[in-house]
Amino acid sequence: MTTSEPIPDRDRRLIESLRIRPIGSEAELDEATAIANRLAASSDLSPEEDDCLELLSDQIEAYEDINYPIDDVSGHEMLRFLLEQRSTTPEVFAVQIGIPLPTIRAILDGTRALEPAHVEIFAQYFFVPPDVFLEDHLA
Repeated sequence: MTTSEPIPDRDRRLIESLRIRPIGSEAELDEATAIANRLAASSDLSPEEDDCLELLSDQIEAYEDINYPIDDVSGHEMLRFLLEQRSTTPEVFAVQIGIPLPTIRAILDGTRALEPAHVEIFAQYFFVPPDVFLEDHLA
């Protein structure tokens, strides 16, 4: 017969209170998110707490995927969105990144495809991964 170490009280309380299961409502989502945020903010998680955070995050993601699906967007739609978020005009953007304004306008209108060089420049400018400008980045 082998003996194992007892589960520390803080881990036992977490495990007992968490009872990880599929999230079925907005209230459960709010509760799960609050717990996940508390765990993620901790700098000294036990292995059990780290496992709970991972499982809880998976359940949050699964609920949100079903209840808050994100539609795919084109590269030019993403560029337009990011420009709007920065309150940057195409004219200012073109000057800042060194791409001619007619090229920027054609990309924004969807009449010109994004080239790999454009994607790299845009990603660096907006501090986002390049794949956000690719058509299948959410698929």
